[in-house]
Amino acid sequence: MTHPTPPVPSRGRIRVLLVGGGEGSAKELPGELSRGGYDPDVTRAGSEDALETALAGLSFDVAICSDGPGSFGPSLALRQIKRARPELPVIVVSGMFGESIAGAAMKAGASDFIGAGYLSRLVPAVEREIGASRVRRGWEEAAQTLRESEARSNAFMENSPAVAYLKDEHGRFVYVNRRWEEVFGARLEDIRGKTDSDVLSPENAARIRENDLAVLASNVPTQLEEVMPTGGVDRLWLVSKFPFSEGTGGRFVGGVAIDITERKKTEESLRTSEDLYRDLMEHSQVLICIHDLDGKILTVNAAAERNLGYDRKIHLGREIDGIQDLLAPESRPGFDRYIATLREKGVASGTMAVRTRTGETRYWDYSNTVRREGVARPVVRGIAWDVTDRILAERALSETRHFSDEIIAGAGEGIIVHGPDLRYVLWNPFMEELTGLTRGEVVGKDPRDLFPDVMAQGVWELLQKALAGEKSAAHETSLMPRGGGPARWISVTFSPHRSANGQIAGVIGLVASATNTQCSTLAFISSPTLYYA
Repeated sequence: MTHPTPPVPSRGRIRVLLVGGGEGSAKELPGELSRGGYDPDVTRAGSEDALETALAGLSFDVAICSDGPGSFGPSLALRQIKRARPELPVIVVSGMFGESIAGAAMKAGASDFIGAGYLSRLVPAVEREIGASRVRRGWEEAAQTLRESEARSNAFMENSPAVAYLKDEHGRFVYVNRRWEEVFGARLEDIRGKTDSDVLSPENAARIRENDLAVLASNVPTQLEEVMPTGGVDRLWLVSKFPFSEGTGGRFVGGVAIDITERKKTEESLRTSEDLYRDLMEHSQVLICIHDLDGKILTVNAAAERNLGYDRKIHLGREIDGIQDLLAPESRPGFDRYIATLREKGVASGTMAVRTRTGETRYWDYSNTVRREGVARPVVRGIAWDVTDRILAERALSETRHFSDEIIAGAGEGIIVHGPDLRYVLWNPFMEELTGLTRGEVVGKDPRDLFPDVMAQGVWELLQKALAGEKSAAHETSLMPRGGGPARWISVTFSPHRSANGQIAGVIGLVASATNTQCSTLAFISSPTLYYA
């Protein structure tokens, strides 16, 4: 019983350079490869020129040189191939067989030598040499990649602005980069084999060695700060240390460091500045509030917190989200105008009424500015002063003045006030009716200019006594109104007019109508008889 021949597995397509041989070899050798499972893409070269052209323009997986008619035999082709493509595997197929011939071919660079009667060895030889060639190419590519990587690494380390070094497990330097040499003033040739103790103070060297040993023990990269001298001055360095081993089992510590002395000084200065800022903000009696251009509150200081009665951590962003939530009803209509002014001009100032958490209305004078530089979104820097007591006092004073003005204007008696120069500063309506002289005709005038007999009747002397602090009075006398009419009997009393601090600021005169037994206030005259021009 005949068993079917198992199918040959496909080995894929290969590019074959077929050199020399006759027409028989040109058919027989590719056929053998095909029967072995290959799909050969064959290029023939029957002369030196043809071979040169093929090697210059094409790539191949294997070259097969066979002998045949003519002088262009395997040995000549083999030498030409090895000159042009030393990596290309070459298999020699020859009808001339012998150990010396095979040895000479192998010595000349052939990968294998096969006798013409042993073509069954061709496919295994091709498979072996193609595989070996691929392995060699892989190693060469890996070696090239490694060389390129090492070149890049060396270029990086030598041109890095950071200092870099390698030390063995005993702490001896085995490598320092160019930057290290520049910074510490020593060459690799001078430092190789030395330890930190040879170049640093005992204290610094001991600390650095302790850090190196910790990295080796943990076998984990570490970043830390170390003090190393530069130009005779200790400077602070941020060092990234890492452990590694080489193929022989030796252990090393690598380090890359940058000088952070100035950065640390800047950070310390910034921390001090921030601390002063926080201290100023939190302990200032000025109310400070920062909000955005929509009015959303970002932060307030302790003074504002106390003034408003809100807890920043609890209420801001909850009960209170924006400036408008703090405003008393009387200030809310002006909120949009306030925001618009900030957007347009970058500054806004004025007085706002705010409502505390207990419902009390308080008044703040504010002067706010917009910050646009150095922030992702513009913010408003708000500074305010609580002026509630001043506002309430001004309102009370205004009400008091209004009340006093109403009393003076509505009084049925004469009220007159002299200033420190005894000129008139107040002349109420009753005095206008009594004398026929209007307020505008009297205020600012000297009594002697309006009433020529003031000196003769002794009234000027009474005014001066009152200005000196003495209360005085004139006897009842008759008053002749301007324009005629019956005489009216009046009496005048002068008193010093004192300011809030007790200083004499003028004279108050009270005019009493003896006819109607009424009392008025006059600060300009008192005489037995008064005449009005």
